[in-house]
Amino acid sequence: MVADQWQLKGLGSMLMDYIIAVARNMRLARIFATVLPDNIKMIRLCEKKGFKIETLDEETVKASLVLSY
Repeated sequence: MVADQWQLKGLGSMLMDYIIAVARNMRLARIFATVLPDNIKMIRLCEKKGFKIETLDEETVKASLVLSY
């Protein structure tokens, strides 16, 4: 979570890149996030990073990224 005062500075994108790099270094096959459907900024960020977006129900969106080596 990025506090309001740090929004729109690219910090969320940098954090996501770091999470993806750590997951790859750990040789994980996949990572995923559970996101509220009204959190459009997070969903768009995940899409930009290559995550597949899937609506599970009215309250849940799943973002998943298959990692390749």
